[in-house]
Parts: sequence; structure tokens; C-alpha cells
Amino acid sequence: MERLRSRSLPHRLTCLRALAVCAALGLASPYAEAITIDFNYSYDTSSFFTAQRQAVLQSAAQLFETRLQDSLTGIAPGGFNQWTAQFNNPSSATATASVSNMTVNADHLTVFVGAYAQSGSTLAYAGPGGWSASGSQAFLDTVAARGQAGALAATPTDFGPWGGAMSFNTGVSWYADPNPNTLESFAGQYDLYSVAVHELAHVLGFGASASWDALVSGNSFYGPNADNIYGGPVPLTSPDDAHWNDAVDPTLAGDMLTPTIATNQRGVFTALDAAALRDIGWQVAPVPEPATWLLMAVGLVSLARWGGKSQGA
Repeated sequence: MERLRSRSLPHRLTCLRALAVCAALGLASPYAEAITIDFNYSYDTSSFFTAQRQAVLQSAAQLFETRLQDSLTGIAPGGFNQWTAQFNNPSSATATASVSNMTVNADHLTVFVGAYAQSGSTLAYAGPGGWSASGSQAFLDTVAARGQAGALAATPTDFGPWGGAMSFNTGVSWYADPNPNTLESFAGQYDLYSVAVHELAHVLGFGASASWDALVSGNSFYGPNADNIYGGPVPLTSPDDAHWNDAVDPTLAGDMLTPTIATNQRGVFTALDAAALRDIGWQVAPVPEPATWLLMAVGLVSLARWGGKSQGA
């Protein structure tokens, strides 16, 4: 029997702002890649993503590719199994976009990227995509969950997206580090690498998935792995509940998933961030020990945020 089902675009998109802290960069992971993130630049109408900026996005993707150990089922439409990927046009403040019957290979995620002049202090925003589909129940389940059974539960415990979209602000000065494994001063500029890692985490469901929402209560995150590291429920931003609260940051020294970042700052992907991804269903290899991290103190120059925007169906 042919079935029809859809999932609207997430009810929020999530993003960043700036603050002065110490920053760190995780060096290359020894783990083999299990997940591949494929960037699609077809909506980059402003040609924001030069070859150097594309290379920075690939470096940001590698942080997750070398740590996520899940097996994602491929989406292969055909016959009466049909689907449409839906997402916010990453080069528009208001437009949505859709792609019909896109093939997504096993263990791959597709992320559409673009840029435009965004208002206020927003640096970038991102979120997982929505979809509509028709066909067999097995095909619908694949589109919805990519083989992650917990994503289909009444109270989801896992997340299996096809991918999503990320949008960056053309109106700020970006630092596109030619080698994110080194860290140097970039006064007056925002670190594209740090922002890209932050936004990719949202595509992966941090602050933007049903399995995340199931662990949120009273502006705190109650994931057992994260709570174990933090020593209790982790405070979240209000009212979006999509980032660690800035109050968490002094303990974490520049955590990438608070809502703030400064110019001349490289963010840190911490063990707490990895624990939260485990809590929402990802299989995550350990974050490197501190001895393998490169540290650099930075100063506050100006404020900006990984902006949050609502996203409708």
C-alpha cells in the first residue's frame, strides 16, 4: 500500500553571538570516517563560498566525520517511492526551497549552503531539513530516520536527518583559515571555521531535533551524558533552548555551542558538546584529551550572535 507522510521544517533555526574567552582547536582525530557531509553550493547565488571558504567548511565537517560512528541508511527514490527535501533557501531571508527525489547515499548527509546580508548581529543560522514522501512504509521510515529506530519512537531517542541548510552573513568580516590545525591572530574578523562547526551541530540536531526537545525542561538540558559531565542539568538559552547558556561558558572556556563568539576567537568543541550529541542519539567517538588541543587566549572586539530564526512548515 502506498503511504504519504511529511515532516515540516524544524520549528526553529539556530545560530551565534560574541564574547571574550580562551579558545582551543581539536587536532585531527585518529578515528576512521563513518559519516560524510556533502556540501551543496547550488543556492550560493552571491558566490560567497570561494574555494578557500569551501575548504574551511570541509575542515569543519571533518570534525564530525571523524567522530560520528552511526550507520545511516541511504535514501534511494524510485517507482512509487518518492520524496521531496524541504529547507530554508540559504541565500534568502524568507524563501524556502525544495529538491525532489534527491538520492542521499548511505552514511552521507547533504547540507545546502549559501549567504546573504543578514540583519542585526546574526552571523549565521542553520537547521536540519524537512521532507514530504510517499511510498512503502519502509521507504517512509528511511526518509524519516535513516535507519535510526529511536528516531521513530513516540518519544524520540535518536535522530537520522537527510541533512539540512546553513546560511552565513555576507555583511561581516570573515576569517577563512587556510589551516584550521594552526591558530593565529585574526583581529576584527569572525572565525568561519568556528561558526561552521556551530551551525553543523544544529544540522545534526543540537537544539533542533525531537530527541533534543525530549530532554529539555525548564530551560535546562537533561541528557544523562551531558549532565554527567556538567554535574547536573545544563542551563540553556531562553527562550529558544537551542544553545548552552552563556553562564556555562566560563567553565568550558570558549565552548562552540554557546550562543556567543568574539572576533579573533576560535571556539572549542568540548566533551560536553559530544555528550549532548550522544544524548540525542549519535554515536560519538571521544573528544581528544586536553594535551592534544592547541590553546590560544583571545580578546573581545565586538558582539555578534549565531542568530536564531523561526522556521515554518
